[in-house]
Amino acid sequence: MKKMELILLMVLVVILSGCNHENEQVKLLDTVNQIQGMENYEPSGDLSRTFSENIVYQVADISWKGNSGVAEVKVTTPDLEQVISDAIQAAIDEQGTEDYDILLDNVKKNIQSILDSEDYTTLQSTIEMNTEKTKDGYKLISNEEFEKIISGNLEEIFFQALKEGLANENSN
Repeated sequence: MKKMELILLMVLVVILSGCNHENEQVKLLDTVNQIQGMENYEPSGDLSRTFSENIVYQVADISWKGNSGVAEVKVTTPDLEQVISDAIQAAIDEQGTEDYDILLDNVKKNIQSILDSEDYTTLQSTIEMNTEKTKDGYKLISNEEFEKIISGNLEEIFFQALKEGLANENSN
């Protein structure tokens, strides 16, 4: 009887502690080959590599229907819009705006420095991704929303900057 109580207690402890791989936060670059559609993902350049090294995700829950399912995935990335804004402001403060090439080089250095320091705000997005069972557990299937997030939402940042630039131009 004591042996059965001990086994039940151990099972209860494991359940309550949430010891399963679904709740672990993992780095994207460490697991990118385990995400279907991302097998060839390779950041180009130092800045995108450093940004990608700071992307983590966590599978919060999976709803299964047979061998397929839908996973709730929480993705955390550096807030690239804030990083870029801070880097530009620091470069302007240091160099001014006279020489565009020097300003651009300083912005790139500042972005690299901020990302290397890991002292930046982050964004957390929760998305759904299709999932398939495998012999080793499961495999996430990449989608447009996931790829947009891990690119730092650059498309949105660009369009926002473009809209602000046009609004400023029209108000003058």
